[in-house]
Amino acid sequence: MSDFGFNEMQEIQKKLQEKYKDKWGELSPEKARNQLLWMLIEVGEAADIIKKIGDSQIINNETVRNHFIEEMCDVLMYFNDVFQ
Repeated sequence: MSDFGFNEMQEIQKKLQEKYKDKWGELSPEKARNQLLWMLIEVGEAADIIKKIGDSQIINNETVRNHFIEEMCDVLMYFNDVFQ
């Protein structure tokens, strides 16, 4: 997982967007507002992992790292949707 980066995060985002396109629908001002709020919640979840578990565990514990990466992918997904 040491080579996981922005491109891999974008690929995960694209897969999620395709998977849920019927549920998520098109972008609108109300949807963008909601996604911005959801993005902030996801940022909080990522920060919570750093605060409660610590940086070293994100680097050294594969389970923690995978959870952190998942939260960061959620952030990126909402970020890209809000600013489309």
